[in-house]
This record gives sequence, C-alpha cells and structure tokens, in this order.
Amino acid sequence: YGPDRAKCLGPYSDNAVPSYLNGEFPGDYGWDSAGLSADPETFASYREAELIHARWGMLGALGCVGPELTGDSSLAPNP
Repeated sequence: YGPDRAKCLGPYSDNAVPSYLNGEFPGDYGWDSAGLSADPETFASYREAELIHARWGMLGALGCVGPELTGDSSLAPNP
C-alpha cells in the first residue's frame, strides 16, 4: 500500500499513474485505462459487486470439489 507500492509499468510509471489511484486499496498497481475507479461511489459499488461474485465463485468451487472429496456421485451424477 501507499505511494511506494509496485506499479504496472515498474520504474517507468512515475507520471503515468492517475491521481485518484494513491495505493489506498489492495491490488492498486496504478493502472486504470478505462477510468472505472475515478468516481468513489461507483468504485465502492464495483468493489461490493466483486466481493459478492467472488463469494459465489468460492461456493461454486466447493460444489464441484465436494462430491469428489466425499465420493458421493449421487450429488452430481454424470449424464
């Protein structure tokens, strides 16, 4: 985090980072070519949606691995 974080272009990204990307959030490497995080309210809603989709993805992965771990093929029968 912070101004000394790793950036998308490494040492060549000194003046290429937008001012609103200041290293406050995880995963901020100073790259936002579409300007998706320029508005703070929109950025907050995108972060919330990303968390929700990640949780559904983890639940889906558990649903794929669960029958394999338990050996119960009746939960997900093969066609």
